[in-house]
Amino acid sequence: MAAWDIDVAASSGIVAQTAEEMLEFHDVEKDMLAAVEAAGGACGSTGIKAALEAAHSDYLGLLLSNATVRATNACNGTAQAINWYKAGDMEMAARAQESASKVPQG
Repeated sequence: MAAWDIDVAASSGIVAQTAEEMLEFHDVEKDMLAAVEAAGGACGSTGIKAALEAAHSDYLGLLLSNATVRATNACNGTAQAINWYKAGDMEMAARAQESASKVPQG
């Protein structure tokens, strides 16, 4: 059994701060899409515009989406581990901590 010594208040605060900062990913996505559209419109080339849009949808957008999923998993799993720790169930806390690091394949 793992030994745990968690500062619940500090840990909960970090999780809340991380979740709040994660909400900024939505603004980043909007700004990134606007920049791609502006660059595509300014370049005067349908080929370049299509390439920029493809780079966004096939790469940049996926990176941001994966970052959002990973951050959500980390926040949710860590919050759950803290809650189980507070409840005194170390086995459940260990399982929740393990699930916090899992990344969906896709």
